Order: sequence, then C-alpha cells, then structure tokens
Amino acid sequence: MTGPRLRALSAAWPESPLASPGYVEDVPLGPDVVQGPPRRSPGFGTVRVGGAVCPGHDGRMGGRNRGYGGLVGMGRVPARVLAGMVGVAVLAGQTAARADEEWGRADLSVTVLASPSVAQPGQLITYRVQVRNDGPGDAVLPVLTVNVPPEVDVLGVDVATCRPGRTVSEVICPSERDVIVGADGGVTIHGIVRSGARGPLRLTAHISSAVEDGDPLDNDVTLGTRVDQGADLGVRLTSGPKRGRRLSMAATVRNRGPRAVRDAQVSFTTGGARLVAAEGARCGGGAGQVVCALGRMASGRKVRFTLAFRAPRRPLETTAVVRSSRLGDRRPADNQARMRIAVR
Repeated sequence: MTGPRLRALSAAWPESPLASPGYVEDVPLGPDVVQGPPRRSPGFGTVRVGGAVCPGHDGRMGGRNRGYGGLVGMGRVPARVLAGMVGVAVLAGQTAARADEEWGRADLSVTVLASPSVAQPGQLITYRVQVRNDGPGDAVLPVLTVNVPPEVDVLGVDVATCRPGRTVSEVICPSERDVIVGADGGVTIHGIVRSGARGPLRLTAHISSAVEDGDPLDNDVTLGTRVDQGADLGVRLTSGPKRGRRLSMAATVRNRGPRAVRDAQVSFTTGGARLVAAEGARCGGGAGQVVCALGRMASGRKVRFTLAFRAPRRPLETTAVVRSSRLGDRRPADNQARMRIAVR
C-alpha cells in the first residue's frame, strides 16, 4: 500500500540532494499517517506534513512527541529525508565547534626595529617593539617581554604598564586590555650604549596571551645591532694672557680615532662671562654657554683655538665638553676639562 505521496523540499544540508533550491521529490507516506485538517501549535505555527497531520500531536510540544516536534508520529521516515535532518544537526554542531575554536585562538606576532641601525658607543639607541594580532580570535590580555642587550642601559619606556623584570635588562609589558583581530600596538624603549660595547647588541622579544596561538613561530624575535668603532676625542684647556677683566684661554682637541669626525664641537660654560673673540674655530654663545664648531678631524689630528672673555668681578670657572653627534666615543673620560681663571 503506497498511500498518498508527500512532496518534500529541503535546502539546509549541503550533502543531501534535497539541499538544492527547488529540488522536489515524491516520498510515500507510511501507513500510520492519516489525513486530516492541520492543527495549530502555539508558538511554532501549523504542524503539517504535506497535507497530513501527524497522529498523536495535540498542538503542543508534549505527549507522544515531547522534545521532537512531531517527528515520532511520522512512522517510517524516508531515509534520505532523515539523513538530511541528521546532517543539519551535525553541520550545526561542527559550525559551533569551529566558532568556539576560533574564539579561543589568536595569531600574535612581534617585530622590532633599532634606531640608529648601527649603534654608537656612549650614545643613545631606541628600540621600537611592535605587536600585531592576525586573528581569528582576540588575544586575551597579552604580555610582551623584552630582553634589552646587557651593553645597553635602559633610560625609559613610553608605556606606563611596563616594569622591570628579573634583571635590569628585562622589560615586561602586560596589556590591560585584549588585542582585537587586526589591531596592533607596541612599546618604545630608550637606552644608552655603554662606551665599552663591542656588539653585536642582541635584543630578544616574546609575546604571549591567555589563548592558544595558531602560529607560535612569530611570537619570538631576535635583533642583532652592530656597534660602530667610533672615535676617541679629548679636550685640554690652558690659560692665556690677562688684560684687566679680559680673560683668555686656549683649547686643544685631539682625535685618536679610529674614525674621522666631521661634526666635532666643544661647549663651554661661562659662568656669566661674555665671549668677545674666538680664533681657530667658529664660536658663538648665549647666556652662560659658548659652543665652538670644528672642521673635519681625521684620526690622529689635533686642533687648537683660543677664546677671550670679558668676565665680571669674580673668577671665571668653565667646563669644556667635546663630542660628536654622529659618532660614539669608547674612552669618554677625556671628553671634558675644567679650568678656573682668577680676575686681577
């Protein structure tokens, strides 16, 4: 007994032929399905199978069909229809599992740049450590750990939550908020290269968070920075002739190399004395200070120049400091000199 035929339409399960829009198949009803007027189920609309009503369904999600929405009363359910229904449930479960998996994973990466790219002994160096999250989920409360080279003294960072780690060279920066997908951020570390540093300066950085990282290979980075040889500048002061309140001194600057210096300059504190003349260098000054620029100084070269001041009625006490803004100095002890000249 074949009974009436049921026309079933489905577009939910991609693995079933019923998934194609507009696909229609005649399916025979079981012998225990009876014809009758549709009955209304509160909150779920009319429960109808073709033109038939499932027996035992009383319009509520209860009775013989409790928890199954009327499927129990369908008798023999066609295998292809049942497979489609099961497939929909499996697909929904897989989708939810994938969503949970993606929510609990992030792809953090860390990069670092040094400025200048070639470090100078005794001079400043700046590290910029950058962190990015490529998803698919948010990075929960990430922590950045940076180990600065031991040859670099840390002067400060630009993120308030950063703190010293187990050593003076370790900087730990915990984030107070999650890093969403596609977002980035970072920290800038300022330091000074020790005069005896030989290099390369080796910095390491590591980023972690409370969730799994799908690509942990880019959670760590190492940067090596070469240290230049620099130069060895020194300055020496000698007093000159005195004419009343006019005082003079001579400064001798020497470069012991190995690098030639193109921007050497000497600064003097004047203690209220006013510069009136300079010979052998281009000098100028304002209140309390005089700066003299020298020409190119090859390795082994020595430059001597003189300054004349009009001093107030007290001794002239001055400190001279020689430096280069581009090259470092491996022996900075002779970079400055002091002198006191009494007024007659």
